[in-house]
Amino acid sequence: MLRTYLMLVALFSCLLFTGCSNRRADVVEVSGTVTRKGSPVPSVTVNFVPEEGRPSIGTTDSTGHFKLLYSANQDGARTGKHKVFITLESAAGPEAELAMMKGQAPKLPPDAKAIRDKYGDPKTSPLEFEITESGQQIEIKLD
Repeated sequence: MLRTYLMLVALFSCLLFTGCSNRRADVVEVSGTVTRKGSPVPSVTVNFVPEEGRPSIGTTDSTGHFKLLYSANQDGARTGKHKVFITLESAAGPEAELAMMKGQAPKLPPDAKAIRDKYGDPKTSPLEFEITESGQQIEIKLD
């Protein structure tokens, strides 16, 4: 009886100290900026594809800033090496949606075709980044 009681206390303690969060330990919050020739690149989607597991995405705002999303209810990306590519085909994000609601075309970079050609294919994009810690800031320079 005492042995069963001690096992239950040990189990409860483990649960108490590990928490009840559904967050994965290897997913950390990541944000950053995308620039080209020193200027922010708005309305593009950055795609971070880890060596293993689910990719993360983020959409840049008018200042080129993005925040990665791992899932619908979790920010971030898996730790480790990522292949990164940029998509422009469909402008997304709150600013692009607001512009479309006003009947305006979303603002894409003036050299969108050059960006798409160099960085738009996950197989040929030269962009690679290592995610190591929560709060990491990634600077993506499309020069």
